Amino acid sequence: MWKNIIMLCGFLLLVGGMYQAYFLLKNATPQQMTVAEFLGSHDDYHRHLGTVLLTDARLNLLKAVVITGGKENRIKKLYLPIESIESIEFLQGDKVSLLLDTSDVKLLNIASKIYRMSKKEQRQYVVHHRQELLQERELGGIMLDRHSMRTSRLQEIRTVVPGLADDFFVLRHQAKVSLVRSLIISILGLFILTFGLFREEKAEPVPPTDSTPA
Repeated sequence: MWKNIIMLCGFLLLVGGMYQAYFLLKNATPQQMTVAEFLGSHDDYHRHLGTVLLTDARLNLLKAVVITGGKENRIKKLYLPIESIESIEFLQGDKVSLLLDTSDVKLLNIASKIYRMSKKEQRQYVVHHRQELLQERELGGIMLDRHSMRTSRLQEIRTVVPGLADDFFVLRHQAKVSLVRSLIISILGLFILTFGLFREEKAEPVPPTDSTPA
């Protein structure tokens, strides 16, 4: 019985790892689309998970949400709502459906400077630094929905980002496909399956016979 359970676990791990590797390789080539196309395809969101290139994204640094850490309270991570260039600038009422998770040094430096300004200073700054604060650019990375994120990442985003939509997506900026995890799962599954194949079942002990003469 235990041999069958071990073999089943190994088989499931092996198949799961191979399927994950297949999915990653299938989505290794970026899908190019506009932000409007992504946000407008509500019924096909699951098709756009994986590597994505958004060709007309706009980042509004005034809406940046920062994660700080260390003794100097430096910004180590940045969450930015991704807007379409067709959307109205500085619109605050919309729910955030698409978010950029980035550690880009240039963006972190700009966000750090804005983070330390008052609201009045920010309004004055944007007048003379419009292109720096409203960046229109291509954004590439791995697109995740809330079901494909780690629990820690999901909790962090829900804690720090206000106004999230019920079904929001996160683009991991400049992230690339890695097969390491799927290969580890496959190798572990193969090892367990091989172990189960060659594992000998322990023979049931033979009950002692009564040899006492009648």
